[in-house]
Amino acid sequence: MAALQAENALLRTIVETLPFYIFAKDTQSRFLFANKAHRTIMNAPSMEDVLGKTDRDFLPAELCDKYREDELQVMQTGKVLEIDEPSQIVDGEPQWHRTIKIPIYRDGVCEGLVGMAMNITALKRTEEQIKEQTAIIEQQRDTLHELSTPIIPIMKGVIIVPLIGSIDSDRARDMTRSLLAGISHHRAQIVILDITGMPIV
Repeated sequence: MAALQAENALLRTIVETLPFYIFAKDTQSRFLFANKAHRTIMNAPSMEDVLGKTDRDFLPAELCDKYREDELQVMQTGKVLEIDEPSQIVDGEPQWHRTIKIPIYRDGVCEGLVGMAMNITALKRTEEQIKEQTAIIEQQRDTLHELSTPIIPIMKGVIIVPLIGSIDSDRARDMTRSLLAGISHHRAQIVILDITGMPIV
């Protein structure tokens, strides 16, 4: 008996001190347990401050509605849910959590769920920065492609295409596409290719 109590005490200490948000809820999404990290983000000093309460007692209603919808899905389907979801705003900044929710069964009957979440706000910000940088690079690449094959109409039905620099297979393909588009756009019958800017022909 003493060994079992010591083991339970150790497990509780581990769960309490982990930096992840760990919680358990009944079928009505009322808290049965919330570790220290999870209580901290809810501004709940002690376990007694969360027992029997729901997310609505701590978080904005629009977030709680989504959490409840997800939890009903977990308990009704019996499937584990892993999701990246927004959380409450802290110091004016939105937070993101990667959350796992697992149904709890006893004698074949679902009695609630257990969940674990971790803060991935920094990861989300990095992903957004990468997306923005990628978009800028793509825009710059498109601009360079346009500049690499300038099409200049000099009179009706006649266009001139000055070619500058070396031409590899990728650039040749892009030039062909741009040239065909330019011919169609300007309804050109004569195309002059100016190769004076090319070091090697």
